[in-house]
Amino acid sequence: MGERMGFKSILDPEFKYRNAASTDLRKTFERIRREQQRVEQERQNVADEYGSAKVVARITHRNRGTT
Repeated sequence: MGERMGFKSILDPEFKYRNAASTDLRKTFERIRREQQRVEQERQNVADEYGSAKVVARITHRNRGTT
């Protein structure tokens, strides 16, 4: 699950330059939405597996008896 999208260097042979005029913003935003939905679905699957979407840490302070 902890997959992150890395940055590509322009020196990477897989890097493909695309100028701004050739960029379809609608397709770019659709792709981003799909990726976000996939991540949220994976997060929900993990939450369902453990029974909760949120994990809360309870921290209690103890009096040390110093006044």
